[in-house]
Amino acid sequence: MPSYEFDDGPDVDLDVEDYRDSKGRRVTADQAEAAAIEAVEMARRGRPSLSRSAPKSAKSPQVTFRLPDQMAEEVRRLAEARGATVSQFAREALSAYVNRLRGEEETAVPEVPRQGGLEERVQRLESLVDELARGVR
Repeated sequence: MPSYEFDDGPDVDLDVEDYRDSKGRRVTADQAEAAAIEAVEMARRGRPSLSRSAPKSAKSPQVTFRLPDQMAEEVRRLAEARGATVSQFAREALSAYVNRLRGEEETAVPEVPRQGGLEERVQRLESLVDELARGVR
């Protein structure tokens, strides 16, 4: 997982200094506070349920298991080649295997759309912060 370092820089008095958003509107202290609250809430939401019928607040069960180094590297490589995360790849592979054991036809597993994984949320947060910080003095 990537690590992020943030340099929040010096405090800015928005009542004194004139910062503008990307549309040229002046950023107020209230707007900056609302954006900060939204950013924190966005970061706290966590991952969405993998069950389409589950409420947004529901959490999917987790299964954890260990792999030999060589297999773990192969899984990472194959997932990357498919444009998937390791979790997406593992869910698809496990689903196909379970279906085969049941004697069901092997079908493509519909991919659950990624809805705001950590990296995407951090990117949205960075964009929000950049828009607030990008000031026209």
